[in-house]
This record gives sequence, C-alpha cells and structure tokens, in this order.
Amino acid sequence: LPDPAELPESVRPLFDRPVVAVHAGAGNITKQWPAEHFAALIDLLVERDGVNVLLVGGPDDEAVSKEIQARVLRPERVGSLAGQTTLAALPRVLLACAVYVGNDSGPKHIAGAIGVPTVGIHSGVVDATEWAPIGERSVAIRRNMSCSPCYFANAADCPRNLACLTQLEPALVHRTVQT
Repeated sequence: LPDPAELPESVRPLFDRPVVAVHAGAGNITKQWPAEHFAALIDLLVERDGVNVLLVGGPDDEAVSKEIQARVLRPERVGSLAGQTTLAALPRVLLACAVYVGNDSGPKHIAGAIGVPTVGIHSGVVDATEWAPIGERSVAIRRNMSCSPCYFANAADCPRNLACLTQLEPALVHRTVQT
C-alpha cells in the first residue's frame, strides 16, 4: 500500500483514520447522485464508522466537491483532491483508502480493478449489472425501477425526474458500504 506521506500534504492528516474515497462526479447529470446525498452519506460514514473522507476527481468535479464540503456536518474530516490529481496518480491515491464510493464513472472502474472495496452508485440510465465495477470486493448499487435501463442522455427526457438517483437513499448506500 502507498505511504500516506507520499500524498499531498493537505490531505495527509486524514490518514490518521481509515479513509473512504468519494468521487461525486459522473460526466453526465443522468449518472450523478445528488451532492446532498453524498453529503448525507459522508455524515453517516464519519459519525457511525469513525472514518475520514477524501473527495477525488478531475477539474470538472471541483464544484460538486466544494458543494459537498460545504454541506457536511464535520468538514474538518473531509479533504479534497478534486482537480489536483492526475488520472495516472489516481490508483496510488485510491490504494491508500479503505473503501471507494462513487458514481458510474471511470474512477469507479479503476478502484474496483486495483482491489479497493468499491461501491458504485448507478442510475437507471444503463444496465447496472453490465456496467458494475469489476473486482472481488466491488458492487453496483441501484434503485430497482421498471423503466430501467432507459438510456436517456438528457435528464429532461426522464418523466420521473431521475427518481432512480434522487430516491436512492444515503442510508441504503451507507449499509452497502458497511458490508
């Protein structure tokens, strides 16, 4: 495992406890779990499981990461490398973490492939079974919807206002992370 001392100085103190990596970006709003849900999940992880949280992602994920940090109850227990880590460096960062939680996106697949316990949050846009993270300790979580998979590229096309994402409760994702 990488030495946390090799990570940027700004996030090293987080590694005094187990760290959960969270990627809140997705590249498309139809695959992006709401920021307030991520914040609620982080609050559950920090309070009930005693972990710290590291937000990861590219430059496009900085805004959602800042929004999440502004919403959490214990912002001192949450750090961010969103926009500060190259894709090539991401595996080393993830290997230092105890668990990875994120939307259906590339980092989810990287985490699962390198053996980090991974929980992928999936909308009903694609078949979660087909696009689940691959890895012994990886799982895709989704809300069972009769309209899924819909393959909508635009959120405005969904007559249910993306209920597959907005109604996927943070407590359910938390329970999945714990198992």
